[in-house]
Amino acid sequence: MRCILYILALGIALFMTGCAEGGLLDSDADLTLDYIDSLMDASRYREAYNVLAVMDSTMRCKSHGVQMRYQLQSIKAADKVNLPLGSDSLILSIISYYEYEGDKSYLPEAYYYAGRTYASLNDSERALEYFNKALEVIDHDDAYLLSRIHSQRGYVFYKQGLYDEAIEEHLKSYDNSLREGDTIAMIHNYRDIGNCYLGKEEYNDALSYYDKGVELVTLVNDSTFLGLIGIDKASAYTYMGNLEKAEKYVKQSISLVDSSYIDYANEVAGYLFFRQKKYGLAKPYYEKLLDSKSLYSRQEGEAMLLSMAANEKNFDEALKHLVPYKELTDSISIITDSEKIARINSLYNSRQLEKENEKLERQNIRYNYLLVIGGLLVVIIVVSLLLYSYRIRSERNRLRYNNAMLDNFYKEEQLKRELAEQERDWLKKTNTMELLKHKQEDKRIFAIRESDVYQKMLHSVKAIHADDQKEIRSLLDQLYPEFFTRLQTLGVSKPQELLVSMLLKMGYTPSQIAVLSAHSVSSITNTRKNLYKKVTGEDGKAEDWDKIVNTL
Repeated sequence: MRCILYILALGIALFMTGCAEGGLLDSDADLTLDYIDSLMDASRYREAYNVLAVMDSTMRCKSHGVQMRYQLQSIKAADKVNLPLGSDSLILSIISYYEYEGDKSYLPEAYYYAGRTYASLNDSERALEYFNKALEVIDHDDAYLLSRIHSQRGYVFYKQGLYDEAIEEHLKSYDNSLREGDTIAMIHNYRDIGNCYLGKEEYNDALSYYDKGVELVTLVNDSTFLGLIGIDKASAYTYMGNLEKAEKYVKQSISLVDSSYIDYANEVAGYLFFRQKKYGLAKPYYEKLLDSKSLYSRQEGEAMLLSMAANEKNFDEALKHLVPYKELTDSISIITDSEKIARINSLYNSRQLEKENEKLERQNIRYNYLLVIGGLLVVIIVVSLLLYSYRIRSERNRLRYNNAMLDNFYKEEQLKRELAEQERDWLKKTNTMELLKHKQEDKRIFAIRESDVYQKMLHSVKAIHADDQKEIRSLLDQLYPEFFTRLQTLGVSKPQELLVSMLLKMGYTPSQIAVLSAHSVSSITNTRKNLYKKVTGEDGKAEDWDKIVNTL
């Protein structure tokens, strides 16, 4: 028995000293974390991230406070090098520590990264909740973090289409960037404000802020910013209809754009030439998107190449892009579903943590760690035996869990292969039918374009006559027998609504419809928006109603 006790005691001592020798002491770890803070202050984020990665293996031996500080810095470094933040479980545990035990000076930053995490999960409500908490506890002398918080709030509002609120936040961010003397952040602020005005379709204001950004770029002498803002201006001029200026900025700027923004630049350039129906110039930019790492950019490329091939009636080329476009669309749908599940899980984790915190507050439990020596060695041995037994059971449970997960993985992979085979069979059967449908639709469009009434109204500068309306209605009844019946089913019955929908189906542009209906272009745009809301019950763009009309 004495021999067993001696061996156990020796094992415990070796375990404890091994942990100490294998990693840094708490004091040394704090100095290293201070050094990492200095690297981040100097914008040397990749170096900071690498040092943190090296420290990871030593963290299990450190105090809870050191571990929490390390985890917060790891999240910050990952964010700075553009790595995904993942789930909210880690940041919520960090917040819980600094709310109840740790140094409160780290709490604003913890709240900020909780907001960043929820923003990456597209959970706008919880993102704003934590950004607001950060504003409540932050030292208002911390201009750097205040600038970031207001900037992130602006991004959240922008994604929701709340452009005025987003502009207000970006202006606050700019004030703090100016206070900090951060010229790079100020350039981003001007771009963000310009993008908000672009979203509001207030193009002159957007261009004004882009020009302010250019003025600051001359101070930092960074040509990549000139390229990026040049592409922004090209986008604004494209939507304004000033295609000559847009083309000028594209040619000047696209070669200067940094690789992280090249997809955005190719989309702007491609759309500029697509809008002018210069498909030969547009195609190379959309083809570059097919090599993008982003599913969304590749989907955009396939969609636009498919659209151009259809417009040119090149059905073989269209078929070439149809299948990849559908596969990318399905992949994006899966990602969207995963994000929804992540938001649900994050809400569940958050509520569980709140319950645990409430329980801790009610019980007011505080754990004290005692160092036991001498006569308490027997207690240490007993505890060690229990821990050893617990580890064995945990390891067995972990192995069982891993085996079960592995079995489930194999089953899921087999199911995926079977579904993929079924999908390929379905595509083979449906591709021919889809091609026939497209050909039939092209014949209808050709019949419309070749009709006398279409040609007559195409260049008309007067409002459409009642007889011409009847002739158009007769033509659409022949080509689309159920078109007007479906409109009535959807509740489209007013003369102006029917006229706009009918002219859209004929293929006239909004500006042409404005002339033919004796209304302004903005009035036609409002009619289309109102029709979309009337039918779907949701706010949308005018183009959303055009898509519905094209399906009738």
